Amino acid sequence: DDDDDDDDDDDDDDPLADRRKRRRGEPPAAGGTGEDEELNSDDDSDGSGDERTYDNIVLAQYESVRRNRNKWIAKLRSGIARLNGVDYVFTTCTAEWEYT
Repeated sequence: DDDDDDDDDDDDDDPLADRRKRRRGEPPAAGGTGEDEELNSDDDSDGSGDERTYDNIVLAQYESVRRNRNKWIAKLRSGIARLNGVDYVFTTCTAEWEYT
């Protein structure tokens, strides 16, 4: 078909051109999106970023979150909380806090 040849002319302006070429078994254009590059050890974080540690943390699924002025109320389920170095596991929980 002549349609395949017409697609090649439009590939320079088309962001999906590399994807179509890969499907046809052709190599992507030079300077492509870099999607084919594999991760390696050069991509690892060196740990010098802004990594914060917290003494108190709650990890859970939420059912609802409501706010009334400065007061927040959240209904949580299936979670774990580390508070003052002690771990608490819960099935349901209601959390309330205020921003001042």
